[in-house]
Amino acid sequence: MDLSNFKSGFASDYETSRTMFREACGKQYGKVKALPIIDDCTIDLFCREGTDKKKLLFITSGQHGIEGYVGAGLIQCFIKEYLPNLDASIGIVLIHGMNSWGMKHYRKTNEHNVDLNRNFMVDFTKAAADANPFYLKAAKLFQPARGYRHAFLETIRFVGSTVSLLMKMGMGNIEKAMTLGQFVCDKGLYYGGHEDEPATAIMKALYQEYFTKYEEVILLDMHTGYGPANHMSIVNSRFEKQSSKEMKENFQYPDVVKSDAQEFYEIYGDEIDYLYQTFPDKKMYAATFEFGTLGNDIMGYIRTLKAIVNENQAYFYGTGNERQKQSIKEAYQKLYQPMDDAFYQAIYPQFVKAMDGILKYYQYIK
Repeated sequence: MDLSNFKSGFASDYETSRTMFREACGKQYGKVKALPIIDDCTIDLFCREGTDKKKLLFITSGQHGIEGYVGAGLIQCFIKEYLPNLDASIGIVLIHGMNSWGMKHYRKTNEHNVDLNRNFMVDFTKAAADANPFYLKAAKLFQPARGYRHAFLETIRFVGSTVSLLMKMGMGNIEKAMTLGQFVCDKGLYYGGHEDEPATAIMKALYQEYFTKYEEVILLDMHTGYGPANHMSIVNSRFEKQSSKEMKENFQYPDVVKSDAQEFYEIYGDEIDYLYQTFPDKKMYAATFEFGTLGNDIMGYIRTLKAIVNENQAYFYGTGNERQKQSIKEAYQKLYQPMDDAFYQAIYPQFVKAMDGILKYYQYIK
């Protein structure tokens, strides 16, 4: 597939992306089921049942709203390049727009500001105020409770707060504060909520329905933002029994990590962890495909943090003018919805290499 054909599968707005998904699946393979969430936002599900219920391939996108544009484009690539060649015995489930409201409104969180990948708790009683002791220490930086009025002054404040926190907490603890997930500040970053969100409840029911039908399951979840720029990492659950080194060899893919503090970062309420905890006896492999955008060096990390903080601040407290609002949106899209050719040229061969490696290792393809 050439670059123009690959890029043609990526849309820039929710309605177009959803229509493309429905047409690609529905016209060739059957009806797509739309599961309503809010305001004409839907989780769209395509299912091709396997003839013998032995193997299931389940691919999801849009858990983090705005990240769903890249995820949906990669599903379009899968539909063109893989779906026609997969044996009819293999069940296929494709999900478009898990967090469809966030996708429509170009936000990572949902309509309640909940990060769905901090909302897949097995037991919400464990989502206590002390689950992330670092977050409140960094709250002044993470969630300034004021409107974004003057770009220069906001940048000075951000840099000052970041330097101060680095000196007090260190980079590692700031990263934990941000990414671990928190359950106390409902206008804050990476908020996990206190109960299953509607989309989470729907997905948990779907997993229960489809995972129990099949003997063996592969689940792949598409994400953007974290990691080296223009580079895809396979992120495994901390509950995956095989080591990252073993899986690099098995998949013939160079970048495989676990979602723990040593290799990636730890997450409370992570969807992939939830699956391993809920289906402990299932023959299963579940992982995230994480496509890095701004990079994971110090400057990339600071740009990432600033984009996330500014977007959240503007959403809850507004901006001084439309130009500031647009500038914040553009920085956020560069992080989660990149549109430059260099990104697409890099991710296509990596996506194919990872898919081939995983599907061949588990004998879904030859």
